Amino acid sequence: MRKALVPVLLALLVAPAAVGQPTSAEDVLKAHVEAAGGEAAFRALTNRYSVGEISLDTPMGPIILNIEQQIVFPGYGLIRQTAVTTPPEIPAEMMKQTVFLTPDGGWLEAAALGGRTDIADLPGPQSAALSQQRGAMASASDELALLANDSVEVALGEPETVNDTEVFVVEVLGGTAGRRMYAADTGLLFATEMTLPTGRVRQFFSDYRTVSGVRVPFAMRIEQPGQAITVSFSEISFDRGLTPESITAAAEGN
Repeated sequence: MRKALVPVLLALLVAPAAVGQPTSAEDVLKAHVEAAGGEAAFRALTNRYSVGEISLDTPMGPIILNIEQQIVFPGYGLIRQTAVTTPPEIPAEMMKQTVFLTPDGGWLEAAALGGRTDIADLPGPQSAALSQQRGAMASASDELALLANDSVEVALGEPETVNDTEVFVVEVLGGTAGRRMYAADTGLLFATEMTLPTGRVRQFFSDYRTVSGVRVPFAMRIEQPGQAITVSFSEISFDRGLTPESITAAAEGN
């Protein structure tokens, strides 16, 4: 990973860092890894299975979806979404979709799209979102993936207070650009932020629990212009025997 040059040198010259204050983006990323279980624990994990629920409000009424994720590191994933509750104006079948991702590509199958579509052929925002999802499958730890990625630059931003929480900010300047915010008191990931053509999107992480020796968030809240989405997982487990072959077979038999 290449360090980005940022104009913080002058500030470091005129005022010493406070106790516990990180001096680089790498410090923040490594602190999260240690707080969440340690590098060895994360590298021992080869696959992940999770089941959860997505909730969002719309002008027509609430929508509740079930989601199942099968992930093999690095880069393979099968994500199934089905409707639990939809407004009368939205047929449940229209909310059903399956995403299959590989390190080199993948597809989205949805009734709303008329069937299966290669990721490369999707509209820009959808393709970008799924590419980001693939990036999150590079490792059991996003932070370890960032530290190992020479094509991505990161820089230490100014500390902030977000939702009454003091956070250290890591600016991601390459790949999927954005900001990652880590709670100053725990070192754990608190939120991420991206700016899309539609506006700012923030994702908040909470309800960290220990699974297979690492701490993972069981709850997320996504705030985007005009809408908030909550995600809660009822199950997250690792090393379930998933393989690229088993995920591919499950996807084709969908």
